[in-house]
Amino acid sequence: MNWITKLRRAKPHRYEGYVDLIKEDALSGWGMKIDENGHIRPVWIDISINAVPVATISASTFRSDVLGQDMGDGYCGFHFNPRLYLREGRNRLRLTFAGTDQLLRGGEKEILVIDPPAAILQDHAGDEFVLVGEEFTKHLIGLCNLQPKGSVLDIGCGTGRMAIPLAKYLGEDGSYVGFDVFGPGIEWCRAHIGTHRPNFRFETADVDNGLYNQKAASPASEYRFPCEDESIDVVLAASVFTHLLADDVRHYLKETRRILKPGGRCLITAFLMNKEAGQLIADGKSRHFTFRHRTGDCLAEDPARPEAALAYEEELLTALFREARLQIEEPIRYGLWCGRDEFLSYQDIIVARRPDIPTEAS
Repeated sequence: MNWITKLRRAKPHRYEGYVDLIKEDALSGWGMKIDENGHIRPVWIDISINAVPVATISASTFRSDVLGQDMGDGYCGFHFNPRLYLREGRNRLRLTFAGTDQLLRGGEKEILVIDPPAAILQDHAGDEFVLVGEEFTKHLIGLCNLQPKGSVLDIGCGTGRMAIPLAKYLGEDGSYVGFDVFGPGIEWCRAHIGTHRPNFRFETADVDNGLYNQKAASPASEYRFPCEDESIDVVLAASVFTHLLADDVRHYLKETRRILKPGGRCLITAFLMNKEAGQLIADGKSRHFTFRHRTGDCLAEDPARPEAALAYEEELLTALFREARLQIEEPIRYGLWCGRDEFLSYQDIIVARRPDIPTEAS
């Protein structure tokens, strides 16, 4: 017996409804009442946030999926934007049939609201901040099989571009560690994210970088990641290797392997110089980068400030992955940066995996 048949045989005045979407800026679902003759009647829905009633809305918009199940005329849907009623931090939403305490199925949920730093929202980077965070959250799930109970290390976490969407994806059994050379960004993340998600930890990395931190206590090539051996499921380094010299990259890859669990994955973005990229640059397809200046093992855009943007010959960078005993999972996803017509993201994306080998044999 399916749920439609069960509904038809329900007791008099039985309420039925389902909330199929709960987000910061959108609620949607459907609701109805079955009278003593089995007829479907329209209903109203009470919405409360943090135990405060905020709205009563009619379940009367058209839902083709409900109509397709022979449920009346299909006019039983509802939509609501709760954003104006949400505060920063944890918010408890509750949807009940008006005048009753009966919950709609899926009608009680917590929403975590963390807005990006005001300085970012006030300039043109605000939209990009949000979109890139959402993009790479999808990549971590789709390419690295990140689960809600998984553990993440975010190298170069900045002011929470990845931590904000991950705080909404990772569950209480999951965990997140982020580190960055930018101290004020770490303090902001601790205050606005860590206070609401105790399983999120943020660390300042006082390491040398010619672009971001020139008075550091130690070089990046000696920095020990703030994680125990074999403790992390997924490591992310988005737009990090584009600012690191070769010795630093070599060390970061070895540290990545150290902290990854056997079978864990890392997602690294880079500017990879290969035959295709070189030809596109020669043809004038690249709008921003040419990487004409060799700096050690790297290719720099500006020889006076090499760490502002660095590219790696693909053969060299893939060799560094092999040296660190990380297995690249093909294909490499090449990016838009050099003028490609087909791409997944702006920079090139490499996903690599630590083999399922016990520590003694690693």
